[in-house]
Amino acid sequence: LKSLKVIKELTPIEDSWIYISRWLPNYKLLYYSASGFDVSGFYTYDIKKDIKEEIEYNEGSKLSSADYDVDGTFMLYVDDSGLGKDFKQNIHFVDFKTEEDRILVSKRSITEFKMSDDCNKIAFIEVEAVEDKYFDILWIYDIKINKLNSIYRGQAKAKIGGRGELSWSLGDKYIGMFFTPEAIV
Repeated sequence: LKSLKVIKELTPIEDSWIYISRWLPNYKLLYYSASGFDVSGFYTYDIKKDIKEEIEYNEGSKLSSADYDVDGTFMLYVDDSGLGKDFKQNIHFVDFKTEEDRILVSKRSITEFKMSDDCNKIAFIEVEAVEDKYFDILWIYDIKINKLNSIYRGQAKAKIGGRGELSWSLGDKYIGMFFTPEAIV
């Protein structure tokens, strides 16, 4: 932004469009190409090296839905394990400095996850099924003391695109949970 100049123009392949997903650590831009709703490939553009490369589809999908701290040292992502009664979703915490990738929490369903600005806590929503009723549970996991607390449980709300919206306040004092048409703070 200092020079107010365009650095690179990324053009789509054939009949697809380019959709910017997010910035990754080390000034890499993650984006994907799609025609309509079908994602045809994930790519990164490294500004420092001026290199555009395609990345493996599952890796691109994971990076696209991950959450990162402000300086790109830590990443959260969710993957699945088990089948049937043993199915779980796992929140992974990745430390890029040590290259450690560890599972912090496993639950039956995780629809949203956000790291606090100080990187000490993770908030996430679990959707719980009890007979024919569904409930949203807001969990807070404290990384430093390895403790999980449920702070809200209410009737499940509609989620746009299958995901809700969580947002930590500046200073990590409050958390907002936004499901159309209401918000809970």
